[in-house]
Amino acid sequence: MGTRDGRRELARMSSSDGKWMLGVALATMLLGGGLWWVGQQLSAPGATGLRSSHLRAVPGNPGQAIDPRRPHAAGSRRTAPQAPPDGRLQADAAGQLQVDADTRRLFDHFLVALTDDSLDAELGRIKDYVQRELPAVAAAQAMDLLGRYVACEIETSTLNQAAGLPGADTEAELSRLTSLLRERRRVRLRHLGPLTAAIFYDEQERLDQYGIDRLRVMSDPALDDHQREERLALLERRAEIDARQAAERMRSYQRLQADIAALRAAGAPEAAVATLRVQTLGVEEAAQLDEWERRQQAWEERYRVYREALDGLNVPPHEHAAAADTLRAQYFPASDLWRVRYRDAL
Repeated sequence: MGTRDGRRELARMSSSDGKWMLGVALATMLLGGGLWWVGQQLSAPGATGLRSSHLRAVPGNPGQAIDPRRPHAAGSRRTAPQAPPDGRLQADAAGQLQVDADTRRLFDHFLVALTDDSLDAELGRIKDYVQRELPAVAAAQAMDLLGRYVACEIETSTLNQAAGLPGADTEAELSRLTSLLRERRRVRLRHLGPLTAAIFYDEQERLDQYGIDRLRVMSDPALDDHQREERLALLERRAEIDARQAAERMRSYQRLQADIAALRAAGAPEAAVATLRVQTLGVEEAAQLDEWERRQQAWEERYRVYREALDGLNVPPHEHAAAADTLRAQYFPASDLWRVRYRDAL
């Protein structure tokens, strides 16, 4: 569903004194965005296996559970699916992964196709596909991004479940949904960084915010019908402007990736890349990106130390899984455990 179609649906749900229905619709959209995962099962210390059965619904349709009766259900073996027309992976001129909306669509395509086999085995098939499509550096970046994307969705699922079901108190509902939207963005920024989070989720987040703003207008007792219609019309015009600005922002991100690739291909120093980032993104957003990359480098160093400890474990085979879980918990917070297991499986 596109942004404009989503706004129309929210408008339909809120017509004819349907404020409560709008609240339910909005809560459903907020709680159902992206992939619906059972995060606690995947991140619990005892969850040593990575299983696709933890996936509860398909991307873009959170109410549709995976049907175990389908031909590719538990135990069946399938090859990795072919990329759909609207999903693909690309590398730039410097051999780096080029991240865009198609990247997420392709990830979702693969994640939906997972069977109830161990994800450890399925990862090999996904990795084979990625390595056929991309040069080595970009392929490694794609597999890393896939792990961070799934970890992001798992933590988001935990937030969604903790938020509970929509209530009848509109003010409380507005506060709850606003807080949920803010926390979801925080999680996405932490796992994906500002650029990838925007590329993957900007449209969804703008639609979520539009729904909250519309619910606020619909529930304002100080407005008469004429004032309410004016506010809603203004909200729609502002949403159209935001959509155009977001589209331009996405184009600027794509140009930035291409320009950085050209600089690196020409052997330019990283200082030139940093200058280009500031010129394109502005000082504040460039600083956020730099800080996120520093945190990622620190995470990679922590993982390297952890892997050395994991490879050095000297325990009987039947105790290895439990010892590995204990070791992971010593090095990483609970929100990172799925990503660590994913990296271990690679």
